[in-house]
Amino acid sequence: MLVELRKEKKKQLDRNLYDFGKRAAGGAHGLVLTKPHIVDLILDLAGYKKGPKLSHLRLLEPACGHGVFVLAAVDRLLASTKITRRNYQQIAKAITAFDVSVDHVTISRNAVYNKLLEHSVRDDLAEYLSHTWVQQGDFLLSSDGQGYDFIVGNPPYVRIEQLPQTLQQAYRKRSSTLYDRADLYVAFIERGLRLLTRKGLLSFICADRWILNKYGRNLRKFITENFKLKYYIDLNHASPFESEVSAYPSIFVISQGKTKAVYVGALSTASESECKSLQNCKRAPHSRQAGVTKRLYPSWFQGFDPWILNSPEHLSLLRKLEARFPSLEAAGETRVGIGVATGSDKVYLVDENVDIERNRLVPIVMREDIVNGVIRNASVSSPKSG
Repeated sequence: MLVELRKEKKKQLDRNLYDFGKRAAGGAHGLVLTKPHIVDLILDLAGYKKGPKLSHLRLLEPACGHGVFVLAAVDRLLASTKITRRNYQQIAKAITAFDVSVDHVTISRNAVYNKLLEHSVRDDLAEYLSHTWVQQGDFLLSSDGQGYDFIVGNPPYVRIEQLPQTLQQAYRKRSSTLYDRADLYVAFIERGLRLLTRKGLLSFICADRWILNKYGRNLRKFITENFKLKYYIDLNHASPFESEVSAYPSIFVISQGKTKAVYVGALSTASESECKSLQNCKRAPHSRQAGVTKRLYPSWFQGFDPWILNSPEHLSLLRKLEARFPSLEAAGETRVGIGVATGSDKVYLVDENVDIERNRLVPIVMREDIVNGVIRNASVSSPKSG
């Protein structure tokens, strides 16, 4: 009884410690559920396909949520290998999944257990494998240092400053790429890459802000200096999740090696038909089909450089301009930013008729106020004030 009480107390402590609340880009724990056909695309891009070798390879899902990636992996594993009393110990090593949430682990284990029963796996083996494959714990703080051949998933969308100070310090101590106000998925990408085997592949879907903004600079450098980016799929205008979320998602596939040429694709809706079209044209240097585009970038970005993915031609021109001219900030007293960060535009951005002293208002020019490179006359359209 005392042991059970201690276990229940630990579960409650875990719930409190990892209760991050809800975000616009996900529910509790930054959970965002991925559509099954997107999961299939990610597994295909990673190379986790039906075949006799799957039972001897290792797959990791570092934040399993409700288990959608694990279930898809189980289907593929069981299509390749029949589980028996003789081989279940070997197959137990084939899949590892983590989640910090006790509730998520319970949901995932039950789903995996039922999936195994559907495949006619004996009840006792299904119970053993579901509990072995799905583990409750913090992947970022786990001592698991084993190598994995496939690392797939949808890491949580949680800003580092939302976490308790003790967790923030522990994560920053272990992750060299958690820089500035980074999102937690940055640490998941780094730790995942460090666990890849020599021929391993990491295939994630997550928000793409890290490829452009300040907090992703260390991760970009870490990847370009130590790993090979194979595929990058832009889903900014698509709907890859089960619910609407305010994220700019992308899929990327990374392996050991040095980045040279990179396939960059884009999906308009991320429908099942678009995902199949992307797979069909995966090896073509350049292609365009309904809702799907793919281009081959012969070279890639270096160091801290943001990944600006307009087109290979755009990148080539940018490289020529960089070689000929200094940057705006290096050329003089100029500071380039992404815009005004008010934290609450509804409070700070007002029209000219607001009841506030005039000397307290500062004009601000919005994108729509500029026509053909010229700020429109105030008599035509007065810019908002901040």
